[in-house]
Amino acid sequence: MIRAARLTKCFLLFVVSTAIITPMALGLGDLLNPPGILEKIEKQDKFTIKFGLRGDSSPISHRKWDKYEGYCPDFAELIRSQIKENLPNKTINIEFHETSLKTRFRKVAKNTIHLECGPNTIGNNHKGTQFSIPFMSTSVSIMTQKGRRFDSNNETIGVLKSSSTKNSIKQHFTGLKTNQIQEYGSRAEAINALNHQEIDAFVSDQIILVGALKILGFDPENYEFQELNPGNEKYGMIISSKETEWLVFINQLIKIKDLEDQSQL
Repeated sequence: MIRAARLTKCFLLFVVSTAIITPMALGLGDLLNPPGILEKIEKQDKFTIKFGLRGDSSPISHRKWDKYEGYCPDFAELIRSQIKENLPNKTINIEFHETSLKTRFRKVAKNTIHLECGPNTIGNNHKGTQFSIPFMSTSVSIMTQKGRRFDSNNETIGVLKSSSTKNSIKQHFTGLKTNQIQEYGSRAEAINALNHQEIDAFVSDQIILVGALKILGFDPENYEFQELNPGNEKYGMIISSKETEWLVFINQLIKIKDLEDQSQL
């Protein structure tokens, strides 16, 4: 309270002053450069980490009834346990926030969440955000019914709205026409369209396609997968571009979890 009162007083002095005084001279460093997540955790007795994740991206993360399962919920627990190990007197809670292809970058940039863990293809950074090191890799694949191959000359293919796979498929099949591409709001919607022969193929990340089929009760063995870029689709977590120390911490935990997962193989 004393620190907050001091900053408030300094802020008022800065606003009403006609003199040319730097904000730092008035003790406004924390206002212009607010403390990062790790600094907040260190200073507060209780802290809630707002953790963004998807509800439909098995095995990365998916919601089963009122519980999340997969890599990302496990990673959230790793964050909590590592902080508790180093700061045993702190109370650390995890609060899950469900995200989507459309909201993932915006929620991080606006500090609605402290990070987003999902099938985020590492590429160009969106404004106000940055990627962690890769935590998983897969391939963009074209999925068709068993015994079929996608013919780019006259067949239709489904893609997810706001995903990078639309560009991937256009680069791979340069002659593909716009009316051959159908956009869907979810993988379940696209898979159902494929099963009802409304489209001839669906393109997405293979590891997510297989997970989605299993959740929907379909056997992946009844489908064909044509890889477009084997192993080149690398996933990273989305973090605010202002959070340098938080990024280093998350990258270290990704390496720790990778070693733990390898030891269990």
